[in-house]
Amino acid sequence: PFSQGDSSTTRSFGGTGLGLVLSKQLAKGLGGDVALVRSEPAKGSSFAIRIGGAPAIAHAAKDSRVERDGLSLKGLRVLIADDSPDNRLLLRRILTRQGIVVEDVENGLMAVERANEFDTILMDIQMPVLDGYHATARLRADGYKGAIIALTAHAMKEERDRCLAIGCTEYLTKPIDVPQLIKALIGSLSVNASVL
Repeated sequence: PFSQGDSSTTRSFGGTGLGLVLSKQLAKGLGGDVALVRSEPAKGSSFAIRIGGAPAIAHAAKDSRVERDGLSLKGLRVLIADDSPDNRLLLRRILTRQGIVVEDVENGLMAVERANEFDTILMDIQMPVLDGYHATARLRADGYKGAIIALTAHAMKEERDRCLAIGCTEYLTKPIDVPQLIKALIGSLSVNASVL
């Protein structure tokens, strides 16, 4: 795993090191990997990212519980609301491998405007223009009955409770664990069936 040599937050370039973990997951999701090129104490590190053809993470998802249990997500219409183009790309690749119809938007306001076209929304919580909390609250107030799955980097119980209280049907932490995402989408099928 990755860690910082100097983990103090008083360094001139602070951070938690999460960016490297996310980069590795994104590279793996695109069929590649991250490799250390060089590292010098007090100077920093350089990494190389190799991207392959088919996403490896999507292949792992394809052999998930969905196929083993005979369940199908094929044809499910999912809207991804996330301000990170990289996150949207990774999620899109994972979902389309499952036969899911996917569109994406970059903020909560756009999600509110497009929501009724979709069965399920993957809602990033921290977004510009309109965040996931307010977008979800507005959708529920407007009568949207589909599943809303919260996506957040905050893994605290209070965050989960807040997301569920405003109307999210499920809560997932970033970086996204593909089997958990698939399980949440399977759960969204029952939410969507109850709307019909």
